Amino acid sequence: MDAQKTAITAAEAALSKKAIDIEIIDVSTKVDYAQYLVLCSASVERQVRAIADEIEICLKKKKVRALGTEGMQSGSWVLMDYGDVVIHVFHEDAREYYDLDSLWMDAERLSIPPEPEE
Repeated sequence: MDAQKTAITAAEAALSKKAIDIEIIDVSTKVDYAQYLVLCSASVERQVRAIADEIEICLKKKKVRALGTEGMQSGSWVLMDYGDVVIHVFHEDAREYYDLDSLWMDAERLSIPPEPEE
């Protein structure tokens, strides 16, 4: 699976667990360690872990495995490294504090496909 599809799949998985403020940021022309960053938030620590779990499950189904994951125990910020895609699942307070959105303010964003209506 290419990096863009991996990023979109991760964002869709996060959305399915009611993540908020989901951003897919194209950093391919800005850094050499990744092509995309996926940022999302949750209002409670338990939801942070649930979102990260869902992302991992959805990507494993597509045979995409993480190179490493940090922060699952704390629930305030989970970092998931999928090589060309780095995923940050934040508690709202941690996201505001670290403010990665501003750091990548000038980077292009990808759209997340809308959820199908039931």
